[in-house]
Amino acid sequence: MRAWTFGRTSEAAGLRTKQAFGTAFRLGLHAASLAPLALLLYDDWAGRLSFNPIEDATRRTGQTALALLILALAVTPLVLVSGRRSLMTVARPLGLYAMLYASIHLFIFAVLDYGVRLDLLREAVLEKPYALMGLAAFVLLLATAATSLRGWPPWLGRRWWRWSQRAVLAAAPLVLLHSLWAVKVITSTHVAYTALVAFLLVFRVPSLRRRLERRLSEPLPREGAE
Repeated sequence: MRAWTFGRTSEAAGLRTKQAFGTAFRLGLHAASLAPLALLLYDDWAGRLSFNPIEDATRRTGQTALALLILALAVTPLVLVSGRRSLMTVARPLGLYAMLYASIHLFIFAVLDYGVRLDLLREAVLEKPYALMGLAAFVLLLATAATSLRGWPPWLGRRWWRWSQRAVLAAAPLVLLHSLWAVKVITSTHVAYTALVAFLLVFRVPSLRRRLERRLSEPLPREGAE
């Protein structure tokens, strides 16, 4: 009886420890994702931005959106390699935070920089490839984020849900093109990001994914599958 009671107590203590760790991890994830935005706001308040604060804010929010998007894409390969299915829970918040920064990025561009001048915005989208690529990537991210939220309209159907969840795979290369054309200079950071995105997309090749999934107890859900 005493051994049984000790076992139950140890199991409950282990469960509480696991729950506490999970809570701390989620809080840390949210804090780390919001830290770049908090730092940007502080730098603006403290006057630490350059002589062109709009350009600084546009660049920093865009870089953060791209970094978070790459991290979200890295979750599935990491699970396939490590076998830790619990890591899948971080993909959704990372993707939604990437969408948050992309939205702020677009707001700064359209509202603060262009003053919501539709004629200027239309000209920018039609004449500047980086703006067109950025807009296309934003639409794809928006579709993915909309169906990642709880309570998305079910009348849209499974086909729309599958397409929108797969859209993120096309959004990442478009974001890279947007970033490259915006600066017109290929830097080591662009090369590294491009290589990393290409590497992560390779894990979506069906034959490789099936081979890696054999290490798991059951297959992972595909992008675009419930």
